[in-house]
Amino acid sequence: MGGKRKGTGYAGNVFESPSPILGQPWQVPALADLPPIPPGVGFGCYYQPNASVGVPLVPSYRPCDPGYFCPYVVDQVMLLCPPSPECFMNRLAGGSPCLPQGRFEPALCPAGFYCPTPSTIHPCPEGHYCVTGTTQPTPCQFMSSCPTGTITETHFGTLLIVLLADVLLCIVFYCQSVYERRRDGASWIDAATPTFLQGRGRRRRPKTTRKDAECSRSSRFGRLNARTAAADKYSGTRPTQVRAATATIAAGADAARATTSTFEEVSVLVQAFRDGFNGDERLRMHFAFDNLTLALPTGKVVLGGVTGGIRAGHMTAIMGGSGAGKTTFMNVLMGKVQRTGGALRINDEVDEIHNYRNLIGFVPQDDTMLRVLTVREAVLHSARMRLPSSWPASKVAAHVDNLLRALNLSSVAHTRIGDEVTRGISGGQRKRVNIALELVAAPLALFLDEPTSGLDATASLDVVDILQAVSKLGVTVVSIIHQPRIEIFERFDDVLLLAPGGRTAYFGPIARAKDYFTSLGFRFDSEANPADVLMDIVSGRGQRADPDREVPVDLASQWVSSGSTVHVDLSTTTTTESGGGPTNKAMRSVAARRGATWLQQAFHCHNRSLLKQSRELTSLQLELFCAFLAGFLMGNAVTGNVESFYGLTLEPYALISLQPDGWLIAMYGMLAGMSVALSAAPSGVNVFGEDLPVYWRETASGQSPSAYYVGTSISVLWRIVLSAAHFTAIYYVLARPTFAVGLQYLMILLNVYCVYGISACISMITSRGNMALVSVVTTSVMAFNCGFLITLNRARDAGFEWAFDLGPNRWMAEAQFGLTLNTYEGVYNLASEASKYGYDLDAFANDMLMMVALGIAYRVVAYVFMVTAHRDKQK
Repeated sequence: MGGKRKGTGYAGNVFESPSPILGQPWQVPALADLPPIPPGVGFGCYYQPNASVGVPLVPSYRPCDPGYFCPYVVDQVMLLCPPSPECFMNRLAGGSPCLPQGRFEPALCPAGFYCPTPSTIHPCPEGHYCVTGTTQPTPCQFMSSCPTGTITETHFGTLLIVLLADVLLCIVFYCQSVYERRRDGASWIDAATPTFLQGRGRRRRPKTTRKDAECSRSSRFGRLNARTAAADKYSGTRPTQVRAATATIAAGADAARATTSTFEEVSVLVQAFRDGFNGDERLRMHFAFDNLTLALPTGKVVLGGVTGGIRAGHMTAIMGGSGAGKTTFMNVLMGKVQRTGGALRINDEVDEIHNYRNLIGFVPQDDTMLRVLTVREAVLHSARMRLPSSWPASKVAAHVDNLLRALNLSSVAHTRIGDEVTRGISGGQRKRVNIALELVAAPLALFLDEPTSGLDATASLDVVDILQAVSKLGVTVVSIIHQPRIEIFERFDDVLLLAPGGRTAYFGPIARAKDYFTSLGFRFDSEANPADVLMDIVSGRGQRADPDREVPVDLASQWVSSGSTVHVDLSTTTTTESGGGPTNKAMRSVAARRGATWLQQAFHCHNRSLLKQSRELTSLQLELFCAFLAGFLMGNAVTGNVESFYGLTLEPYALISLQPDGWLIAMYGMLAGMSVALSAAPSGVNVFGEDLPVYWRETASGQSPSAYYVGTSISVLWRIVLSAAHFTAIYYVLARPTFAVGLQYLMILLNVYCVYGISACISMITSRGNMALVSVVTTSVMAFNCGFLITLNRARDAGFEWAFDLGPNRWMAEAQFGLTLNTYEGVYNLASEASKYGYDLDAFANDMLMMVALGIAYRVVAYVFMVTAHRDKQK
């Protein structure tokens, strides 16, 4: 009702002389100024003024009820007069409310006016709004546009707050970006220039010092001279053996590369290892296993009775052809896969490795880590989660910095790791970061799955040099390697060669492997890489030294019949000079003290997730834009309505009602829910779905799944708050609801909260490529089932109302329907309109509680999915 009302097409209607105009006083003639009605020729109706027509609405005189404008019903009975054709069509099909069709016909106080009494009418004052049937104007909210004659307010306050929040976020993220670029060594000009102006993907290379550029093999973590002194100090129990082993390596090293490092660097790391073991320098982890076997349910044997031992302070290589069972052996040894036969002894005690998860490091073949973090951030997070909680933050940070320096990663410490799209560190550096994530926890044993895969020869040798230095500090190192160059192969102490079927072809010192296979009649060319020759032999392509001599075809059977094996004398290797060896009980005690507390883990996971989100600004911007666009489109669909609702008037005024349009409110509830689903679901699946491999790796190392889940879930609440605010801000401006913006925001907020929970469930059980689509479809279908097209009454009668109750939009639609209609309480028959859909008009509090409960329930289900799906990857 934005101006003068249209005429009814006939003369004599005093209510149209003049018609009401919004924002202006409306004066109708006084009763005393009206001509009298001739007796016996009508009842004051305007369409047929000379006919004796008119239907009494009540049997006898009664005043009009509040909310009606009846200036001439003083002592006369209220009448229903014949309507004009235009009024008839409005009442039949819906349209603008009709002016009274007769002198004694009641009419609702028109929108934009308020009627304190049935005989008085005033324009709605500035700063207020007045819907149909208003007796007292309703104050507008802060920062709303409400000129005189406002029907529903136009609220800009929330939109301005959201825009201000966006500006502040941009400033914060920009300052963070400048800080990080300056930290990387960029000039102020480069740091202050936005990335999109520098060119896509352009990143400044970190400065490289002369020391960093040396990149020599012996300059790594334990350069030879420093390694000797450090190992003596750390072990204390085997100085002669360690010194001898180190001297052997030094003798074979390239003199041109044999540079020395400062003793302080290595000694600090040694001290960190000692502190990590509660000062117990005797702790070592030796493995002895007998007939380790794994048979599939089909009966196929994939690991056929491996027997031998792995010694602490040694590097053991696992080699074999494709499908020979290398990864299977490692998984069985680590307890990731339950073996079907055989026994395992740790330090001469029957035990299982999974009892010491906090003391074990596993480096997967893929560089599984959060690529948006910097090198130091990734390693520091691992240290905080896995080192003893008693360590102060300064000690943890110093340990991380020393480790990065030892692994020659200091020059890229503040560089993002990067991926295939975003430029970051090199492949060799990324592999060293992969190792650092485990080494920072000061493990007793380190298992690696092809740590040199995808690297060039130089980078591969760098990695193996690091592992060799680590092993000389007493750490048990077991690694799967594939076709190593000779320099890499000779860095290892022992090798397990697996023949097809997971059977042992050789298990022993590398130095004796050539002699063993030579004794079987195989030939080793002097210029050939022994590792390549061994791979040819176990693959059945070995060359015979004597063409006339037969060589064994079944190398596994030959190995068993030879009686050869690796013998680990645990009675001596676990005994110190002071008497007595470390018991597994002592190791379990150390393992129990490892790792941050649950609250600390949740806190660190929360902060890491926040940091990750701050690095993925494009994703955040897209989510907020989609939420704003969804609110804009939804608001535009509603903004054409002058007023949000017309209903059936209460008795005795039902006959003057317009066609009720409660279906519009119900439909808007459905569309609003679907808009929320479309804008929020794609972002919801990314909270966990993109990082599940990282979660699997961290859980396998002993970190708390619940702490990770709770911390990460809390970290996205601010994102949910912002997304809901962007949707609500523009939607509220355009749709102009008749209830407080805070209530509208609360409904959208809880709906987005629930959609995120549903998306989390889907991301746990759906493939990465399909989870966004499945999430959008699922949440949209749930939003559709809100009681509009298929009413709650029909669903209840059919017995599947529970399916509707599981969707958040069923509750939001009911709440929005109730808030909208309750504005007209005492004016329209609200109960009859609500009964069409099965809604409860007074259930707002219950609806909000149900949405909170659903959001929590979705997250509980998602957590169950997370910890139960892919169990093999969490061991």
